[in-house]
Amino acid sequence: MPELPEVETIKRTLEERIVGKRIKCIQVLLEKMVLPLNVEQFKIRVEGSIITGLGRRGKYLLVHLSFASVLIISLRMTGRLIFVPSGKDILVNKHTHLVFEFDDGSFLYFNDVRKFGTIHCVPVEKLDNCPEIAKLGPEPLGPEFSETLLKEMLHTRRKKIKQLLLDQTFIAGIGNIYADEILFQAGIHPETLSKSLTSRQVHSLFRAIVGVLNEGVKHRGTTIKDYVDGDGITGNYQDYLKVYGRKGKKCYNCGKQIETIKLGGRTAHFCPGCQREGI
Repeated sequence: MPELPEVETIKRTLEERIVGKRIKCIQVLLEKMVLPLNVEQFKIRVEGSIITGLGRRGKYLLVHLSFASVLIISLRMTGRLIFVPSGKDILVNKHTHLVFEFDDGSFLYFNDVRKFGTIHCVPVEKLDNCPEIAKLGPEPLGPEFSETLLKEMLHTRRKKIKQLLLDQTFIAGIGNIYADEILFQAGIHPETLSKSLTSRQVHSLFRAIVGVLNEGVKHRGTTIKDYVDGDGITGNYQDYLKVYGRKGKKCYNCGKQIETIKLGGRTAHFCPGCQREGI
């Protein structure tokens, strides 16, 4: 599933391509994708509007429209948003479930192999209160996120730190890949209880959260299988991963083999030398 760096990269890619364009028409080829409106209501709300800006909240892409509505796009596991300029070959295939056609002849395609992606259309004044957005924790790259805030949040929860980082109500946007990389960077074992973290560990964790996510954005996201940006180009942060997907390989820092454990149904990658339990 695309995490914060991937969605941020898609946002930045598409900002240059679609902001200011008028949506001429929409083809909805998979009705369950649009929510909470039916297809006809969705088209009435969106067709003819101008895209005035793009935003991001956690793993959600936000498309602001001139008709005072916002599209909340969740790519889920295999969703892709691909922009095609006017005059280029059309990309419609069996995995294309929604198509935006702009009045200049360009297109934006929503392709999704697993069909889990969704687009919620909500009035702009209700954005912060809609269930998808209201439940999210602070933005880790936003101005409100600080070491002091993180310390307060950690010490009110008693949960294993890897599982807590994956909790979108705790911090928005972090998924399995970046949680593993953050904990390695911070030198914290994934099973460490959040409430037991020392001030030094909280400091290291804060720096790792901000640093790793910024690095992910810098390298345009991580492509393991499905993720591409708005131009259909893969990211390259996978070339910089220290622990994720490296089980059995030597740690770049200490030389010990990377190990994995199961936590809450998810696999956690870590280095037993750099992330010793209880330290």
